[in-house]
Amino acid sequence: MPEDKATFLAGEIDRHIEWFRHARLVNKRRAFASRMGITLLSAATTVVLGFQGVSSAAIIPMKNAALVLSALVSLLSTWEGFFSHRALWVQYTATLARLQGLRADLRYMLSPQSESKDSALDALHLRLAAILEETNTFWFGMRKEEALKDRIGK
Repeated sequence: MPEDKATFLAGEIDRHIEWFRHARLVNKRRAFASRMGITLLSAATTVVLGFQGVSSAAIIPMKNAALVLSALVSLLSTWEGFFSHRALWVQYTATLARLQGLRADLRYMLSPQSESKDSALDALHLRLAAILEETNTFWFGMRKEEALKDRIGK
């Protein structure tokens, strides 16, 4: 029976490791893209507004371009604030490291010299559940905090 639990637990850990590895990279890329997009659009707005020596006919299109750029900054900032890709990236990286440690502990425990595998497998399964629960609590906490801000703001 310990081998069945071990196989199940190893599969669960590996499945979660792959998911968090992917989710971490997605959120890292999105965090970088949104921060760089905000920075580039803000810089472009400043440059467009700061142009000197242009003909009076070009001033209106430049002001319109600056208006569009600044609106895009607002939209991208809202996106970044709502999805919190940077915070998720950091949390998912921590979760991934903990899951990899859990997998290493499982492999060590399953080595031929290890004893009393059944109770140790149960303990590792509880650790897996605690790791996932902590990450879920973090995610739900972020969403609840945003919902409260929205409710107070209205």
